[in-house]
Amino acid sequence: MSSLNRNRNHRRAKSSKIASQASAALHAVSSFKSALITFPPEILSSIFVFNLDDSSTSSSKTSFSTGRLLGSVCRYWRNIALQTPALWSSIFISVSSDGDHYPQDPECLRTHFERSKLQPLSVVLHMEYIDHIDFMVSIYESEDNDTLPSYIQILHLLREQADRVFNLALYLTDHDLPEFVSIMADLEVHFTKLTKLIVEVENCDDPCELVAAFSESPFLRTIHMWPCTPSPPYFPVTHLTNIVLGDTDADDFSTILITFPMLQSADVTFVDNSEDKDTTLSPDMSIPPLQHLRTLRVRFRDDDFVTFDAFPDLFGLFNFPALSSLLLQLPQQDMQSHRRGPDALRTLNDSLQSLANELISFVGRCPNVVDFHLISACLDEQHVMSILERMTNVVVFSTADISGRGRTLFTKDFLQELGDGKILPRLRDLSLELSRHGLCYSSTRYARVLNFDDASFA
Repeated sequence: MSSLNRNRNHRRAKSSKIASQASAALHAVSSFKSALITFPPEILSSIFVFNLDDSSTSSSKTSFSTGRLLGSVCRYWRNIALQTPALWSSIFISVSSDGDHYPQDPECLRTHFERSKLQPLSVVLHMEYIDHIDFMVSIYESEDNDTLPSYIQILHLLREQADRVFNLALYLTDHDLPEFVSIMADLEVHFTKLTKLIVEVENCDDPCELVAAFSESPFLRTIHMWPCTPSPPYFPVTHLTNIVLGDTDADDFSTILITFPMLQSADVTFVDNSEDKDTTLSPDMSIPPLQHLRTLRVRFRDDDFVTFDAFPDLFGLFNFPALSSLLLQLPQQDMQSHRRGPDALRTLNDSLQSLANELISFVGRCPNVVDFHLISACLDEQHVMSILERMTNVVVFSTADISGRGRTLFTKDFLQELGDGKILPRLRDLSLELSRHGLCYSSTRYARVLNFDDASFA
């Protein structure tokens, strides 16, 4: 009997403890909600906007998390969110003639536009399987907009709000590119306030049609295009200040630099197109200095060493007196060259040596660079040291060693020379990143080699 009483008392005590904890939790939640209610609505709105993903460049509707946020908050916060136009200024639209589009109901998009009020809009538009002829037939056969297919109603709604679109990201296929251009022309859609355009067209070599569709966007300043390169004559020559290009070549990029003298930032990935066309670069070309370019990011495709042949011609022609931030991402060294015979290996080494010499010459003509990022697997430590010695104003240096297979740029001699020379004392920020295959030092060993104490290095 005494054992039963002890068990009963134990269960009662446990139940009482659980009830006490639940009551304390409810009290804490109630106090928290009471405190939130006393917050100015502007603060809560700012919290929502801060936690909303930046969707201006995303191709996925999952990044548009307004709906998900509203489904997991209390009624008070939900009401705040519904009254926060900035939460509704990022919109994902996917249109397809096969019925697979988003949003499924055009009225949802209309409501989204209404809740955004007068906020500038960031729109991501996917388009696929759209046929211009079917589109026109649907237009002519419908008596009013309400009887049009849903995807056409969605495009009509986008046309009505086109003057509010500041950021536009387009994701198309090469088949849908001409269809999109024709449909936008038929609907007379003009993005007159557009400042940033992102274009991704699969399997497209010539985006000129698409570019021409935005000829009436006088405020366009930023262009992201991949995997294709825009033709400069189709852009407002003096307007662009920021450009990101994927899969371009030296000729196209040099033309862009010449055509857009007001560029402030350029991000380019080079590929080798030398077999497709003749180069137009010439050492005799007279090109004025690019006075406004402050940020330059240059990437080369992996194992694309033929592209390096254009490096002396391209960067030997330009001067960047205002450049303050430089990123160079060089391809991984061809680890199989030694198996192709001594001639292939000799050619590779000659190409690397030529590249290193041109890089040293190039950075010497960029005296104001203070922020330098190097991602390389093909330059040896002496080349890197020579480059840093020429860049006398660099205070931020980061480099990633991606060589792998046991070979690493960051040998003890390199670290020792970096610490003993004139480079380390003037650096404000230093970042060394090893590949997982490289020779890995612990932070303590790095600190000892570089003459740091452990605390400051950590």
